[in-house]
Amino acid sequence: MVFTPVDGLVGVAAMLLFISVILAASAVLSDGFAGMLTHLGLGLPGFGTAGSGNALYEIYDQLRWPAVAIIACAASIYAALGRWSAGIRRAAPLLILLFAFPHMWDYAADVSYVSGAWILNPAYSFDPQRPCPDAWDADRVRREYMASPYRTGGDPDIVCMPELRVAYIVEQAAGTTSIRTNDNMLELVAGTIPGGLSETFVNVFGALAKAFTIINLTLAAAVAGVLLDMYAGLAAAAMPVWILACMVPRLDALSSKFLASMPALLLAPPLASLVVVMGSSALASSQHDPPAGLLGLWVAAVAVLFLASMLPVVMVPVIRGIAQTATGVLASGVSGAASVTSGVITAAASKGSGPAALRGGLEGLAATHLKAYGR
Repeated sequence: MVFTPVDGLVGVAAMLLFISVILAASAVLSDGFAGMLTHLGLGLPGFGTAGSGNALYEIYDQLRWPAVAIIACAASIYAALGRWSAGIRRAAPLLILLFAFPHMWDYAADVSYVSGAWILNPAYSFDPQRPCPDAWDADRVRREYMASPYRTGGDPDIVCMPELRVAYIVEQAAGTTSIRTNDNMLELVAGTIPGGLSETFVNVFGALAKAFTIINLTLAAAVAGVLLDMYAGLAAAAMPVWILACMVPRLDALSSKFLASMPALLLAPPLASLVVVMGSSALASSQHDPPAGLLGLWVAAVAVLFLASMLPVVMVPVIRGIAQTATGVLASGVSGAASVTSGVITAAASKGSGPAALRGGLEGLAATHLKAYGR
């Protein structure tokens, strides 16, 4: 088969199109990554007891009344046996807990959210419409934003929002990795050439690696956050079930796992916020250290995002294995989709269009996997 210059141009155009799609997908995901990570990292599902309750409260209320009936029956049995004091001593705390738990949980979840948001940004007013303090006018907000080492461009009001440091880390991991130095002129000139090579490698040649990394990281963080929220809702809404299970000898071990995870759920938002604060501070204070300055900064930013995303899940042993399996499946899915798409595009460029191209791409992909396994 004779290849013409047109075939080469088609192949180059196809690969450029593939790379452009990957870069565009990563850019779209990275734009909302900071807000998603902040929302999922700080928020815990509550019962809405400040109002009339929500769907989670309805589930809890549905389970509470059968639990009250069972506890009342158990207390009646104690009374029939002449053990009034023992029955009251066992039943009264459980009944009080069943009716007070939704209020206790909502208060604890609010404290967890407030502490996590305050750690991320002490200037936050807890009003998303007006995040900055009332004493700050537009000039003060702009000055604070320009003086902040975590600015990434955009609305200056982000200087007062919890997403400030998260957006900075995401920019270093998915956008343009950069180091702000305070070197004098001689040191700056001496480090210009290696610094420029490092910047070219990390921000140009490493763009595709950044794209795949941020796609996998965004999907993994989203799944981990949703898993944690669902588990928190399950543990809170099913509290009547766990209380009753504590009274059954063979079910107390299962109940204790869910009850023991409650403190970890409430501590997860402040600890994740601490990870973000310490990681962003370390990134912002990094100095130029050739030859791995920018590359090391990018790796550190990715590591901070991974730790902040996965730490809350790792703290809850019940869903740790599920989260690991889910993230592994997502990573395999992204890499498999990229391999199939690349194979199809390559085949289309070399064999033409239509079914033959698709067959050639898939056959080439299968041959690659068979070769990897030595078949």
